[in-house]
Amino acid sequence: MPTRALLPILMLLVQAVAYSQSQQYYTGGNNIIITLEGTDNRYEYRSEEMLVRYNDDTHKLECVLPIDNLRPANDYSPASMLHDLFYTAKFPELQIEIDAPVEKINAGNLYAEVLNKKIRVLLQGKIKEMNNQVTFTPDKRALMFSTSFELTFNNLNILVPAKYIPMLTGRILVTISNARWADTDLR
Repeated sequence: MPTRALLPILMLLVQAVAYSQSQQYYTGGNNIIITLEGTDNRYEYRSEEMLVRYNDDTHKLECVLPIDNLRPANDYSPASMLHDLFYTAKFPELQIEIDAPVEKINAGNLYAEVLNKKIRVLLQGKIKEMNNQVTFTPDKRALMFSTSFELTFNNLNILVPAKYIPMLTGRILVTISNARWADTDLR
């Protein structure tokens, strides 16, 4: 093979390696509970597969949860309800952004700190921003965080399938517990 043909292949390989080295990786294994308040029951769904990363450009923790990763937490929570409510065929992920104090990550503090931070939720293509308390527990090269907040169908202005309207009050409770982002760039 002539060297002229190898040059484009070599350039693509160098670009791919440079791109992969500059990527911020997601930390997996993070807990989230989504509770849909019903007129008779609370429909709970859990996942330990939420992905978290820190975005250096926006200074936010980015949480991404494929709705398919949520499992019913009790016997009366239908698995299809979340898919129908969140229109997963068109919007397969729940995305949450949290303003984060990255300067605390490497501080080595051993105590938790509760801060009022801006949280941005993207659901069904609609964005909801709110201020809410977030508990940050810094450690060397890592940051654990927990928060709980409420959304409503009316505030989000989302579409609700008619069969669920008599079953649900319209409140969605989101609880993120002991989620963790690790700084993989520091070695």
